[in-house]
Amino acid sequence: MLVTLLAMSAVVQGQTTTPPINIQPEAPPGIGTMVQRLINWLYWGAWVAVFGAGIYGGFNIAMGDAEKGKKYVAGAIIGAIVLAALTVIIPALTGG
Repeated sequence: MLVTLLAMSAVVQGQTTTPPINIQPEAPPGIGTMVQRLINWLYWGAWVAVFGAGIYGGFNIAMGDAEKGKKYVAGAIIGAIVLAALTVIIPALTGG
């Protein structure tokens, strides 16, 4: 509606071009900190899961189920590598 009013005003004043519209996305106040806190909690939870998978895999290997244990330990190692790399990947993608 504002664009229509601006266009009508420009036509009435003898101008035929509409003024440029500049839209900048901005989070509402306080949302940025809540989103950051949620991301931090998820990141912490992912590290807990990686640690737990490593412990569970080691336990399975110790109890004789080496095949299952190897899968959990390998998953924990891969998860740890991915989580460690996120501190480099995310800023590179977001330009931060």
